[in-house]
Amino acid sequence: MNSGMEPFVGKYNGSKIGLLNEIMFQIPVPWKSVRYDAITHHFAMDYLEQHKPKLLFIAYDETDEYAHEGKYDKYLIAAHRLDKYVAELWNWTQKNYQYKNKTTILISTDHGRGHETIDAWRNHGSSVASAENVWMAVLGPDTPPRGEVLDNEPMTSSQVAATIGAFLGFEYSSEKPVGPVMNSMFYDTKR
Repeated sequence: MNSGMEPFVGKYNGSKIGLLNEIMFQIPVPWKSVRYDAITHHFAMDYLEQHKPKLLFIAYDETDEYAHEGKYDKYLIAAHRLDKYVAELWNWTQKNYQYKNKTTILISTDHGRGHETIDAWRNHGSSVASAENVWMAVLGPDTPPRGEVLDNEPMTSSQVAATIGAFLGFEYSSEKPVGPVMNSMFYDTKR
């Protein structure tokens, strides 16, 4: 687990992670606790290469910060760059025999934005209707290629942990209430 402006700690012999740890603190970031998505993306790519996980969960943050600032142009640029990061992750895993059809990548956010007013895209929280609704991109061997899936019941952030557990083959439990595993349209329950 690694997020925000904290260095990646762990084994990273011969990897880029040591350099990324340095660069993260050398490049001025306009936010207090959020790093640029490029750093997060390269941490994730290097982690994939070094540790070969069965599942990787990533939450990018730039779009959130630009939305709070009301900088729609930068929000769109960050979203387009995010699309390229997702493509790079998928293409890399599919070209690598150790990952192809073995590794699931989940990308999501910690909250939604709501949709009740024209300015709702800038905020989230308990005062914003539908801010608990989130999106999730799932790429992997258990995920049929269905493109964008819209469900009658919106997915909420409370479902992310249980869904990760389902992909790893166990039932997630917590002292705090969690939502159900997200719709089975996202994964093949027969595997």
